[in-house]
Amino acid sequence: MGTRSYYDVLGIPKTATDAEIKKAYRQAALKFHPDRNPNNPTAAERFREAAEAYETLGDSERRKIYDQFGATGEKRRPADAEQPHAEYAPPHQQPSQ
Repeated sequence: MGTRSYYDVLGIPKTATDAEIKKAYRQAALKFHPDRNPNNPTAAERFREAAEAYETLGDSERRKIYDQFGATGEKRRPADAEQPHAEYAPPHQQPSQ
């Protein structure tokens, strides 16, 4: 994605509620869906941007990380966030610390 913030992609303020985020995503998804714009590669890219923005802003934990660190912070989430049950793995499969 470019330099636009996820809030700009969805056209919402940083104070938007979960319902406003969902509504903005649905509007963008309908407007830019590739099936509605078959010969427009820009629309397909905007559809992907909207989906990426909603994936982050629609989840309260990911949104908090995004608000604090931006898109780079969201992409570098802690390893244990992706392996919530790592402590139950056998010792040879546990992530190094």
